[in-house]
Amino acid sequence: VIKYSLRPVLFAYLASVVLPVNFLESTKRLKIAFILLMATGVAVALDGFLSLFVGGGGLYRAHPLPWFGFYPIGDNHNVLAEWLLFTAPVTLALSTLLASERMKRYAYYVAAFMIAITLLTFARSAWIVFIIEVVFLGATIWHPWVLRSAKQILIGLIGFSPLAVYMAFFSSQEGVQSSTDARAMLAGIAWELFRESPLLGVGAGTFVDHVSKTWIFTYEFGAALDSHGYLQKLAAETGLLGLLAFAGVVAILAWHLYLTWKILRDRQLWEQRLFAYLCAGVLGAFIYQIFNTTYWTPKLWLPVGIALAASQILVRRTQPSSQQALSPLET
Repeated sequence: VIKYSLRPVLFAYLASVVLPVNFLESTKRLKIAFILLMATGVAVALDGFLSLFVGGGGLYRAHPLPWFGFYPIGDNHNVLAEWLLFTAPVTLALSTLLASERMKRYAYYVAAFMIAITLLTFARSAWIVFIIEVVFLGATIWHPWVLRSAKQILIGLIGFSPLAVYMAFFSSQEGVQSSTDARAMLAGIAWELFRESPLLGVGAGTFVDHVSKTWIFTYEFGAALDSHGYLQKLAAETGLLGLLAFAGVVAILAWHLYLTWKILRDRQLWEQRLFAYLCAGVLGAFIYQIFNTTYWTPKLWLPVGIALAASQILVRRTQPSSQQALSPLET
């Protein structure tokens, strides 16, 4: 348990949260970070686009391809989708820091390309997260545009419907249903482990070992898998104590971001947009991990570190007359 707490948990926190917050101390550095993240997103999206025509027998779903014999981000379509659902908002955040209108449009096109590849993975989690991110942005910085663009939105939904129909067809296939059954059994195993030790759990980092000892799972689905969802994993491995601790971290993070948003509501529009896009990325990362397995990696915590760094930079730009508003944040 101590080893697991140090790596990956503590290492993920230091590398993905502490480092960005302490290194990204200016808008210039933040812009460079956005450009680098966008570059990784473009590379991943191009990889997914190529996969639609190479190595899969035609157009079926975007997924990672091997680079020189190995998979740099993993071989599952979900890892491609979850990263693009972060780099797309980051690219939109980058657009707020660009002076040229032409460069802003290019950033929009790049973000749209990332989202298109994300949807073409036909990962159910990705579609859910995409909808939630769009709803979040539609309720915040996109709200004025939503109110005056009902006709365009309706046309867009009609044009989007064939892809949604294919998504429903794809999700009904036997392989996808088998994945659903495996996740359901993993959730059942997590529940049994939680009932066995509800207060402290059965031990951090031990879930896969317990699954490997569940003969019916290995008989039905093969090799043991990690929990698909951090709620089930935390409940099984760390019990109520771990769930409450994690809930406390999430609550503090949400409160911090909310206080920053309150400060930025009366500020310049570009600052509001930048921060809202990053918050959408954080929200998407946490929602995605309700269904996925990579909790203690940069895919979840780097969005947090980038958002906190941006929060620090934007709040610091507040005029001296607003110092009173900063005191809850600093506390």
